[in-house]
Amino acid sequence: PPITAGSATSNVVLALNSSGNLTIGGTASPVFQATGGNFTVSGKTVTLNTVSGSGGNVVIAPDGNGKIDVRKALQNTSNSGSVIPGAVEVHDILAIFATTSSQAAFNINQNGTNNLITASVSGLTRFFVGNSGAIYGGGNLEIDGGSSDIAGTLNLSGSTLTSTSNLTINATGYTRVGDSATPTNASGDDDLFVESDLEVDGVIYAEGTIDTLFTGNN
Repeated sequence: PPITAGSATSNVVLALNSSGNLTIGGTASPVFQATGGNFTVSGKTVTLNTVSGSGGNVVIAPDGNGKIDVRKALQNTSNSGSVIPGAVEVHDILAIFATTSSQAAFNINQNGTNNLITASVSGLTRFFVGNSGAIYGGGNLEIDGGSSDIAGTLNLSGSTLTSTSNLTINATGYTRVGDSATPTNASGDDDLFVESDLEVDGVIYAEGTIDTLFTGNN
């Protein structure tokens, strides 16, 4: 059967070989282009790959403000990958420019039991959000804002709570230093209840009344 001339680069009649393949040899860089309409490549499975051993890239480059319209999910069905085998990897900086006001700009839906997010440096985990929503950070937690709300319990595995400025504990009720005891008298707004011993190495300034007879505790 006729075949495409291996060395010709112009005015060539393209033909398929006996295996049904179209091969254009030489060093030319041919272009298949539909200048006035849509160009469609269709098949049961469509594969875009580079010549074996070439190490070449697959470049998708829309003109002007054109976009790459991906209408289905991205999936790596092989076991290849330099970070996680079988994962879809992005080897570059990733930016998301969202314009919707009805949905979040970035969504993660974990259908398994592992973490939602894991961030590492040189293979060492520095940050992750667990399946339950628990957050782990390998470094300092810095919150730059007017206020932060923690709906549950804040557990400190260390032994020191420090502040670079004045530290205010602002409770709508009393403040308790202890674990389970309930105050008898110091139960009002901004009262301080210490469950066990209180030791003061400095001066105690009292701008109110000191109940030296402890008449408040009946």
